Amino acid sequence: MFTPKVSRDFEHLIEDLTESEESFGRKIDNAYEALQSTSRLVERLEGELSRKIADVERLKGEYERFSQLAKVEEGKARAIGRQLESSFNRGKTKEREFAF
Repeated sequence: MFTPKVSRDFEHLIEDLTESEESFGRKIDNAYEALQSTSRLVERLEGELSRKIADVERLKGEYERFSQLAKVEEGKARAIGRQLESSFNRGKTKEREFAF
């Protein structure tokens, strides 16, 4: 049987190719792990962003409710102020009538 003799340079070339292939495989594995990690991070950030958006919407609703309440209260306060002013003015007129 014939056994070919492989030169030393050829053996080094095969070793280099094998190492390059393994290195390339490790790089692919690292890239895959990085993508998975990034995906998990994006999912967490998306969840946090969704919660914050819900909080903002809730606060916006509360602001609108309080704003409407403030408008109603402002109207009531003005009506009370006008009523008090009217009452004071009537009292002054009576005081003037009694003074004569």
